[in-house]
Amino acid sequence: RERIAQALRYLGQNPLEEEVKSMMKKYKGKPLNYMQFEEVLKECENVTKPAKDEVAESLSMFDVDGDGWISRGQIKHLICSQTGEGLTQEEFENLLENIPGNEDGMIRVADFAHLLNQGGLPTVTDL
Repeated sequence: RERIAQALRYLGQNPLEEEVKSMMKKYKGKPLNYMQFEEVLKECENVTKPAKDEVAESLSMFDVDGDGWISRGQIKHLICSQTGEGLTQEEFENLLENIPGNEDGMIRVADFAHLLNQGGLPTVTDL
């Protein structure tokens, strides 16, 4: 299951762990062949993504100062904890490796929301 989720992410998808579990139930833990993987990929592509504003609004709950920045530590806790997505430290670092932060380790809410929505960082003209 972890390898399937990782393969989907390499292909530009961003499935939640619960979505991967749900999609994999019908295969009952057996390794997938190519056609089955294509079915999972199509199903993943059909899952509606939350609206851009909805993601940014959800993340802004953690912006305690209201200045548009959240701490890398808060994001890490949300994503790597057992109640979150349960990413490993390495997966977390890979996810955030290209997000510029400030000198205090803070990350712009808009950058992180864009990464979650689009699978990449915005260009300067997108900001």
